[in-house]
Amino acid sequence: MTREFVDALGDLLTDYLGIVIDIDSKSETSYKGIYSVKELRVMHMVFSHWRRGAPCTVTQIATETGISKTTVSRAITTLMTNGLLKEQPDPEDGRRRHLLPTDAGRRMLENVNAWLSLWADRLRDIMAREENSIIAPEPRPDASQVSVDAASR
Repeated sequence: MTREFVDALGDLLTDYLGIVIDIDSKSETSYKGIYSVKELRVMHMVFSHWRRGAPCTVTQIATETGISKTTVSRAITTLMTNGLLKEQPDPEDGRRRHLLPTDAGRRMLENVNAWLSLWADRLRDIMAREENSIIAPEPRPDASQVSVDAASR
């Protein structure tokens, strides 16, 4: 890896943290708006279900992600405390709670998704420059050139 590649990855990480830290955190489990990967996965699952018009539950998220129900519940508590998720009772079963993103939660996820798309594009560009910067070996002359050159000496 070249220094340019390492610096570019550092810039991308700094950009990402700038987006995630912009969120006001009221929870003790997230530090200055920095969310764990599991919290972001839970948020993404809620957002994905919401976009399909099918709100989800804690059990659905745990089943689909493989994250324990306890961890999903903790992540939801953090995300709700910070105003990114809300609960709504299921109209058919009042004991079941549907999870929905708030306006702030949708904006945060749209920012993260836009950043990830930008990151993927920039990473592709960096990788292409890395591949082009590798010095290719000089081509070998074919047999006809070798014999002509040898004969002229």
